[in-house]
Amino acid sequence: MFSASLRAACAALLAAAVVAAVPPAAALPAGPAVDWTASYDGGIANHDEATDTATGPDGSVAVTGSSVRRAGDRDIVTVVYAPDGTRRWQVRFNGKIPNWPAQATWNDVAQNVAFDAAGNVYVTGWTWRGLDSPGTEEDIVLLKYSPTGTLLWKRLYNGPVNRGDFPTDLEIDDSGNVHIAGYSTGGEIGVRYYYESLALKFNPDGAQQWARRYSFEERGDIADSADLDAAGNFVVSGTSTGYNGGSMQDTFTIKYSPDGAVLWTAPNKQTFDTQRSTWDVTVDPGGDVYVLGTDFRDESTRRDLFLFKYSGTTGHLLWRRWWVGPGYSDDFAHYVSTDAAGNAYVAAERGDLNLPMQSADAVTLKYAPNGTLLWSNLFTGPDCSCTGWDGDPQMEVTSTGVAYIALQSQDAKGRYRFTTLKYSPTGSQVWVKRVPIVGSNDLVRAMSLDPQGNVILAGTRTSGAAGTPDQHFDYLVAKLLIG
Repeated sequence: MFSASLRAACAALLAAAVVAAVPPAAALPAGPAVDWTASYDGGIANHDEATDTATGPDGSVAVTGSSVRRAGDRDIVTVVYAPDGTRRWQVRFNGKIPNWPAQATWNDVAQNVAFDAAGNVYVTGWTWRGLDSPGTEEDIVLLKYSPTGTLLWKRLYNGPVNRGDFPTDLEIDDSGNVHIAGYSTGGEIGVRYYYESLALKFNPDGAQQWARRYSFEERGDIADSADLDAAGNFVVSGTSTGYNGGSMQDTFTIKYSPDGAVLWTAPNKQTFDTQRSTWDVTVDPGGDVYVLGTDFRDESTRRDLFLFKYSGTTGHLLWRRWWVGPGYSDDFAHYVSTDAAGNAYVAAERGDLNLPMQSADAVTLKYAPNGTLLWSNLFTGPDCSCTGWDGDPQMEVTSTGVAYIALQSQDAKGRYRFTTLKYSPTGSQVWVKRVPIVGSNDLVRAMSLDPQGNVILAGTRTSGAAGTPDQHFDYLVAKLLIG
């Protein structure tokens, strides 16, 4: 293990390299034009928050999120826009059970949205199904809508103990089969319940093909992310918690065949001598698997990023890399993606713990297939009398290695703006683009690329005085013209 002094020296050198790699914001081009923006106001309780977006084969844009009906009562609302920004349809899902008391509250919370090749829209989330028998608490809900917004079917998943079941990721294969990763209450030990990792597969007609659960010694396992390979194998990665004091964690990755057979699990046995948590997983064009996360290894460097690469065939660990941010900082992983050549790109954030207020800078890394760090960039927005937040990054990478990063970023007046960065394959920052919306704070939650390569941003716009009846939360969508 490296000594603290050696790590500090390396961090200082890295900081110098990172700063030198990024030109001043004023020297960069203004970025692409904003083709259109759109918002959604549910008009009931002034609280509508988008969680995910996806683009269809014709360039349509779907956004899903949660809309408050009244205190403690949310619905899943999905909105679809044409490529020119015209709203095609919107639909509200309320999972209330018939014949239950009218005063009961029913929470329905959106998680993911995706298109299939035919333009159908799939939405996952969870729905409250009542407390105690015959209630089953939170169940996973899967909704399929036609290209015109008709609900084709609804499916629920309730685990074996009638407790909480939650989705975390959604993937659609080329045949229209639906794959869901998540976690589900597995049982009770003493006075606590523990979660098990969950993988589900449904066919295009909504028939459940299989459900697979994973539990390492009933410690607590959550599937955080998932991806499909070209053969339709489903790769799930997550975090196992060791309850020997409550804080030790390790990562796990499982590869399932199209019929649900476990092809491999990595690592084969958790050691629980770390505080390591998974954030994202992706499969490269050759079928190998990258797992990204955060690891608390040393008080001198706090939380660091890790990237593991596994053989897609055997699950054997090919290599592992850690990235230690400059200075005394916490480094949090967010997304990993690959280009056509198998290079891996990482989107993360770095929080400087020496500052009196919370702050974050966006981190972007590129690794070669053999694990060599090709470049690293740190983005810091304009100075302001605020926290200086440039974090919570989203990422999309093209097949040629162009990386787009979307941020929750504060401008010079401290207001949050939809902010997008473009990096060339060699790591040069090409431009930075802020979407100007007057009189609001705009928090980006998701991004996607349409078939023409244009950037779609989705999130939540807040306006009005905080904590008052005048405060509004609305969906916000923006399209940047790239192609």
